[in-house]
Amino acid sequence: MSLYQQMLDQKLATQFFQQGLIKRFEPQEIRETIQVLLADPAHHDLAHALGDAGMSIYPESEDMLAICGLLAAIREDWDMVIEHLLMLLAIREQRTDALTYQVLVHALKQRMEYEAALNVLTLGLQHHPDTPELIAEVHSLNQMVSAMADQKRAQ
Repeated sequence: MSLYQQMLDQKLATQFFQQGLIKRFEPQEIRETIQVLLADPAHHDLAHALGDAGMSIYPESEDMLAICGLLAAIREDWDMVIEHLLMLLAIREQRTDALTYQVLVHALKQRMEYEAALNVLTLGLQHHPDTPELIAEVHSLNQMVSAMADQKRAQ
């Protein structure tokens, strides 16, 4: 039986699941199950709980870091997005995809950490120089920083 089916069966029976159930599955299947759960808004709480359980079991798994970064973004928990994606960046290094850089930059901008966002963009563009979204982010962020500097000077 798949993790998804076991979780739904257990949720209906007990309204919570046991971590022992989760340990039997690999991070990839946990990530895939979370993706399926997220497709139905009625299962979002279960997806978040599974993400938390998966992270406690596999804290350095690329699959868990990526999906938990997404879950944190859905909750707009920018600190957790940053924490998960910085760890993912450290593990993946050159294999990091452009979307990970883009989401991390968005989280940093939400926290008003513009210098850090520019540093992440610079790194992202070294690995993905032709990615339009990253290029657009650089222009947007430069305009934002410039406007803030102008505003400070005007005061």
